[in-house]
Amino acid sequence: MFMPPRQRLNKRIILEESLNIVAEKGIDSLNARAIAKALSISTQPIFSYFENMADLKNEVENSIFKQFSQRVNSVDGLLNFENELIAFSYESPTYFSILFGDSSTLENTKKEIDRNAKELVASIAKEFKLPKDKANIVYLNNWIYCFGLASLVAKRIIPYNHASLEKLLVVNIDSSVSAVKKRF
Repeated sequence: MFMPPRQRLNKRIILEESLNIVAEKGIDSLNARAIAKALSISTQPIFSYFENMADLKNEVENSIFKQFSQRVNSVDGLLNFENELIAFSYESPTYFSILFGDSSTLENTKKEIDRNAKELVASIAKEFKLPKDKANIVYLNNWIYCFGLASLVAKRIIPYNHASLEKLLVVNIDSSVSAVKKRF
């Protein structure tokens, strides 16, 4: 009987399986036994590639952060950024929770959001012909609103429907711009 060659174990395979476990069951379910069981190996080879479980969890968190960062950095403009954030929260609710709810990853996530904020504020200022201080108000208002929607979508409190959510985002952007122009 022909048996396909067994896949050679390496760091990438362990990390990918760890990400699968985290996506399905959460970061608290990630342990050497769960990984070993999923890969049909003993726990010992895992520690040939990772110093300890803290090291592996750090790699998992960095990988999740990198996925998020690549996704939100691949788009231009406030609406597209907001759409990507909400889509990420729907497609990867466990990852979203780790990025925005876990103190160990929150600092990196905050830095990435702050870096994006500068670009988005400049984009808002240009698109809506606003000074940067007013564009910043529009950004902050929309960030808070969008994050709330993304959190509700991630928790499955509201359904994910791209077209419906985009309408809400557009209304909030337009309302923010109008209010800032009128009141400030």
